[in-house]
Amino acid sequence: MPGSGGVVYCDDSVADETSHHTVHRAWFCERCGSPLAWTEIEGRPRQQCGGCGWVVYVDPKVASGVIVTWDDGVVLLKRAIEPGYGKWVFPGGYTDAGEPTTVAAVREAEEEVGLQVEVLDLVGVYSYCGERVVLVVYDGRVVSGEPCGNEESLDVKAFPVDQIPWDELAFPSTREALETWIQKTGQRP
Repeated sequence: MPGSGGVVYCDDSVADETSHHTVHRAWFCERCGSPLAWTEIEGRPRQQCGGCGWVVYVDPKVASGVIVTWDDGVVLLKRAIEPGYGKWVFPGGYTDAGEPTTVAAVREAEEEVGLQVEVLDLVGVYSYCGERVVLVVYDGRVVSGEPCGNEESLDVKAFPVDQIPWDELAFPSTREALETWIQKTGQRP
């Protein structure tokens, strides 16, 4: 439900114990090896060790992406891996611990579509109730390279804005980020 200032809060029916089970699956304590059990702590279901009492606080997993153009088209890759196999996304992936999100976005563009890019501006940060991934998306500029895929992509194409395959995008964040990017950059469909 919308909150003040456009902020969206998770509905209690969405953020129940079941949703927490989908973002973390551990059976034993990483400190002492005793079994973990679900219990309510600080008003939320969390896993706690029966041996030492350690509480599992599940941190988000940060991903970084970058939207760039090539020959007047938005560079998208068709995923060759799950989730989203066969769907289109802009270059992006998980940020390594200690790696700045801008550096991860640049690295992912080179790995996934063969382009060396420069980050220009933040497009947005995308997160969803019950999901562990937080996606940070940037606007970028191609510095060098030619679009080409790797083992994670079935295809790489540059789509004119009016030909973006909206019904074939992999994730809600892909759609939202592209829509925001189009608005921020003044691209015309």
